[in-house]
Amino acid sequence: MSRLLLTVFLLLPVTTRAADHTVLGSKLVVKNPGAPEQRKISVKAKEAGSDDAIVGDPVANGAMLTIQINNGTSDTQTYNLPAGSWTGDATTGFMYKDPTGANGPVGVAEMKKQSGVFQIKVVVKGKLGTVSVVPPNPGFDSCVLLALTGGDSYSINFASGTVTNKAATLFKVSRPTQEGTCIAPNPNNLPLNHIVVVMQENRSADTYLAQLSSQGQPAYEAEPLTGNPDPTNPMNPPITPFHKTTYCEVADLNHSWNGTHAEVDGGAMDGFTAANANGADPFTMACTTHSRRVTATSPPHSPRRSPTDCICSRGHRLVTSATTRSD
Repeated sequence: MSRLLLTVFLLLPVTTRAADHTVLGSKLVVKNPGAPEQRKISVKAKEAGSDDAIVGDPVANGAMLTIQINNGTSDTQTYNLPAGSWTGDATTGFMYKDPTGANGPVGVAEMKKQSGVFQIKVVVKGKLGTVSVVPPNPGFDSCVLLALTGGDSYSINFASGTVTNKAATLFKVSRPTQEGTCIAPNPNNLPLNHIVVVMQENRSADTYLAQLSSQGQPAYEAEPLTGNPDPTNPMNPPITPFHKTTYCEVADLNHSWNGTHAEVDGGAMDGFTAANANGADPFTMACTTHSRRVTATSPPHSPRRSPTDCICSRGHRLVTSATTRSD
């Protein structure tokens, strides 16, 4: 009986976050005066006496910037900051510039550490690209995550800051007193790059791997290729696991669910498969018993007759000597 084998692979992007640093924020401002192209987000963080270090190289690998409002329950947007727009090094600091919006709405991103002061600055502009983060009504906190691809990430949490709300046009948080990490990204935004579906008709084990066990062996076992019978014995040659073009694909059978039931003796599953006359020779779905391959062709088996020998593959020519059932 033919079945369909279905395999699904989910290919996820590989990212490495060696450590998540927390940086004390200074101010975050989200503006939405009216038109989408007028939206603007600015972020500043400045931590004196910081023990944080810049770990990673966005010049070579790029970075990702995520802005969350109200613990991610209002608006969250992630921006890709590709390697080609970064300059600098870990000693002097890194600068990202995209004045034309070629990569998105982030115009400037900067991170540096000088004289023990760790700083991060970000400017996002609606005129450079789509900005979906707008002032919530009301807003109570926000968090910004700058993750260096292949390096560390840096969280700026504004939860302990002073909040200013102005209808749905302005949201500002300033002078937070504590550091903190950002919450995990929205689970609805699954990090899937591709979904690959592989479908394959399920041939029997002997067709792919080796040969069927000999007659009288009831177990569903397949002998390895090294266990094939002695090919020098003309009465017991191997039933090979690979198709023979001389008697392959000369016709086909009914692949439907009901058709396969009809082929297996009307669904009785008692070991007697029904032959299907198609052209000059009958065809069978498979064989359930065998001892050797013979070259003589006999009349097709019926619900009262069974093949002793056959080539075991769906749709192949039935080569058999028939025997009558004792019952």
